[in-house]
Amino acid sequence: DPQRVLRDAQSLLSSEYGAHLRPTTEPLLNNDGSSTPPVLVLRGTIPMVYRNVTYNLPIDMYLPPPYPLRPPTVFIRPVPSMAIKENHRHVGLDGKVYLPYLHDWRPHSHELSVLAMMMSSLFGSEPPCYAKPANSAPPAYNGNTYNGNNGYGNGTTMNGGGGGHHRSEPPPPPYATSLPPNHSRTNSYGASTTTNSSSTTATTNNLSSQQSSSAHMERLQRQQEDLEKRMEAARLASIADEEKRQKEAEEAERKRRQAEHAQLLGDMRAMATSKVGYEIGEFFQRSKAELRLELKNQ
Repeated sequence: DPQRVLRDAQSLLSSEYGAHLRPTTEPLLNNDGSSTPPVLVLRGTIPMVYRNVTYNLPIDMYLPPPYPLRPPTVFIRPVPSMAIKENHRHVGLDGKVYLPYLHDWRPHSHELSVLAMMMSSLFGSEPPCYAKPANSAPPAYNGNTYNGNNGYGNGTTMNGGGGGHHRSEPPPPPYATSLPPNHSRTNSYGASTTTNSSSTTATTNNLSSQQSSSAHMERLQRQQEDLEKRMEAARLASIADEEKRQKEAEEAERKRRQAEHAQLLGDMRAMATSKVGYEIGEFFQRSKAELRLELKNQ
């Protein structure tokens, strides 16, 4: 359903989790080495909060046919300075994302925006990537190449109207990070942040950082509540669908038994009618024979 694909993609792109995703088309490489015809890909980054700092997590979200009957295929695309964690519960070494939400995909109740929200929340608590040592050579990636300068290489290409015009989208801007003054640290993605200020500025920054952290925690709490509501709604919808299917199956079984019972009664009536008719015929035959014998004897 192209309209459903377009509607779902627009819903994700207009959400806060899809603000830095851009649509493009590209073949999807299968496990057997074959590839599909070009499919819709939502490429870019989703926000991920790790230790109160927001990072951009590069992803590719493919929507291959027959989506939405089939779930989307999602890959984490780390920049050259990062690598996929081994033995991650939800991400393979090739970057492919495995989530219960994808495994139990229901086309009528599951949404791309909820999927992006779940990835943002889950990967914030269990980051799928880590910063490689400085002397480690970046791995070669054939396909969509990312560089370390902007966090997402070569931008994305969006098909515009009229004559197949293409324009290159700029990479999404990094999210702001708030750190206490006179503090330097290297985060898990290899980015070093250092601030220096006077004592007056430090006090002001501390207050601002505390307020920002409080607001950020409140926002995370609201997002978590919204996610729980959506998951509960999806669970209830799944239960309702299962109950509906069970009732339909029970009703079909009841009708089948009724039909069998009616057929059995019909067969029994037919047999009884046939037997009675036979017995009546035999009675008349005997009566006629007895009457003839009696007349003969007279």
